[in-house]
Amino acid sequence: YQPGSRHAKCCTSLLNWGRDLCGKDEEGKDVIFLDQNALGLPVLYAIQTKIGNINLGKKPSQNIIEILTQLKTALNTKIKLTLSKSKLNPTYVMLITNGKITNGAKEYILNEIDDSRILFMDKDDLIPMIDSEYPEFWLGIDANKFPYLRAFKKKLFEESESILFSDGFGSQDMISAIAEEAFVDLHLSRINPKIRKIRGKVEKIADVEEMPFNGIIKRKESLFLILGEAGAGKSTGLRRLAFVVCESSLLANNDKNIHVPIVLRANDVANSNYNNLLEICIDETMKYSPDMRPCFTHDDLSEGRVIILIDALDEIGDVDKRKEVLSKITKFHREHLNTKVIVTSRDYSSIRGLDELREYRAYRIGSINWKQAEKIIKRIQSSKSIAKEPSKELLRRLQEVHGIELNPLLVSVFVATSDYSKTDIPANITELFKKYIEMMLGRWDSSKGLSQQFHAPLKDFLMQKIAFEMHRRRVISINIDECTVLLTKELESRGIENADIDLLVDEMLHRSGLFLHYGDRVEFRHLLIQEFFAGRSLDSVEQLQTIVSDDWWQRAVVFYFGENPDDYKTLETLMKGNGIKSHKEIFQAALTLGISLQACYLIKTEERLNAFQWTIEKLAYSIDGFVSKGSIKKPLTSFVHYYIWGRDAVACSMICNNLTEIKELWNRKLFTTDEKDLFEFWTIIGLIECGAMKEAEDAIKKFRPEDRKLLLAILLGCLFVANLRVSTSVQKKIADRMIENIDPLVADLRNELVSEIRTELFEIQKGEIKLIESDYKQMHE
Repeated sequence: YQPGSRHAKCCTSLLNWGRDLCGKDEEGKDVIFLDQNALGLPVLYAIQTKIGNINLGKKPSQNIIEILTQLKTALNTKIKLTLSKSKLNPTYVMLITNGKITNGAKEYILNEIDDSRILFMDKDDLIPMIDSEYPEFWLGIDANKFPYLRAFKKKLFEESESILFSDGFGSQDMISAIAEEAFVDLHLSRINPKIRKIRGKVEKIADVEEMPFNGIIKRKESLFLILGEAGAGKSTGLRRLAFVVCESSLLANNDKNIHVPIVLRANDVANSNYNNLLEICIDETMKYSPDMRPCFTHDDLSEGRVIILIDALDEIGDVDKRKEVLSKITKFHREHLNTKVIVTSRDYSSIRGLDELREYRAYRIGSINWKQAEKIIKRIQSSKSIAKEPSKELLRRLQEVHGIELNPLLVSVFVATSDYSKTDIPANITELFKKYIEMMLGRWDSSKGLSQQFHAPLKDFLMQKIAFEMHRRRVISINIDECTVLLTKELESRGIENADIDLLVDEMLHRSGLFLHYGDRVEFRHLLIQEFFAGRSLDSVEQLQTIVSDDWWQRAVVFYFGENPDDYKTLETLMKGNGIKSHKEIFQAALTLGISLQACYLIKTEERLNAFQWTIEKLAYSIDGFVSKGSIKKPLTSFVHYYIWGRDAVACSMICNNLTEIKELWNRKLFTTDEKDLFEFWTIIGLIECGAMKEAEDAIKKFRPEDRKLLLAILLGCLFVANLRVSTSVQKKIADRMIENIDPLVADLRNELVSEIRTELFEIQKGEIKLIESDYKQMHE
């Protein structure tokens, strides 16, 4: 024993004095420690240490016999205390090993030595103590990393954000969505410029890069933006990434291989009392550190061993606050260039248009495929203990729901609420969510043995009011006391004054499983649920007119029309566009109402055709907001954004059966050649988005627009079908054939688009221009 040594520090954090006795004179003990009990009397520990497991086979081994001899010697030998010049028998004799002591070995030793002073400790006892008292003991690892990683991994696995249906869904054993057996392997994609040599000629092509969600951690870049629709799995993917980093770091053999993941919500970053991202990260990691110290160092930051994951930028309703969050990230990144920062968001035009995001390498989460959807189905079927209907039939029925595409959230909700009858097919996304909400609000709380005292319709109505108020304020959380006051006023205004408000709040906020709790604040489990309630609370055309061109309200408006699928009168009033003036506002209104049209399955065919024509006309008109001749620095890139954002508006399945009628509507009006080209372009895009590839191929054969950018966008649409989207083999084959026919017609535009992307890379990554140029030359060669 050497005072001040590592060994001494580990032991004397609990005991007051010690001495190392290893050697020929140890007399059955390797280390001794002296302490005092509550009465001030001396307590002496004599410790015999071993390496490896201590077990007992059919016969006592030589190892056990040796241990018995050493323990007997230690128990019967007085120890000389040098300070007091006295001798003392051990109060306890401890057998300690870095392996495992089996119960059989313990029992044998205690039977052979009938002495209550014998104590045992093995690795199951030691590791938690080392974690708590001296974590830097682990291979020179920084003091708080292992405890942080263990605590944070457990939190990620158990936190309610990772479990869709909470503990009241019907199973106490619901598997976390980030668990290995439950997680759906999401994929990210982006279109990259690529140089290839064909028949001696160098060409620039748009290459589709695809990788697993976790693959982003291996990219050399440090700023990333992950885009995806509501329910696509952005939050779950981010938490799964952090979970995997924790697992791999806990198995690392030295400090340099340990990475520290930090998961933050963009809304929390925006509302933090700290002015910079570093302080926010320090504060967050201290929550999971045993001694309330940060678990990373400056070297970790400079060498890229910290990974910051910021979720849901789109949940910040205020554009200025979004910019503030991105400014904090930018300032942090300038000082710590190697630290990865990964941000997720819905793919809003107001997000993509932020200049602060130009430095980020953007990826998009792809739709899940059949195999991934089946994995979700099996997980929920198992937790519900319901009969297993063939998965493909279930998914086929899900695809019949208007206005949605396969994604983890919606597949989960559909399977969880389905009773598997042939009539159990929700007609649109609103009806799908209504089934889910009815189940959550009206169920018996079997996990607590309590029934619901308030009717589901009343709670549904009150949640609409809460959600509308939150959405009006552009926030995603509300104080519980404020929520209680709001509910009380709503009940009193309707003459319901004797309700037990505390019980009502308990049923709605705590027992429904629809809310997450953060201290004295609550928020809906998913923003889409808030939008569902807020949209159904809309009750006037005037309200809708003020929000139809605001992307924050887009999904809420869609839910409104899902609740009122025959309300063509309101749809028509909104299409007249009173108060909407700019091209960007018109484009957003066309996008919102185009998606809403897909939920209006009860309006007449003629009315749907008129609404679809209006959508195409407004998309065509608003192109000048993206590509004004001579005023846009990168016209092709801007046009691609126009196409990508607008395509959801025309994904209306009614196109396939009404192509003739749609063309007749065009012929009733006088249009310029450019307008006609745009109308036909958006119709073809709609066919591609609906999966009607044969009809799209027939239409493209006769399509010769004056503006060849339209053909370039159709080429991109076919690339998505062939490489990224869930498509049948027939659809992929037609898409490949269309690519082969269109590609020669737009080769020069393709090269120009790649050049624009490379130019932007030069502007963003000025320090890496030489490297990019070197790669460019190498590709030429």
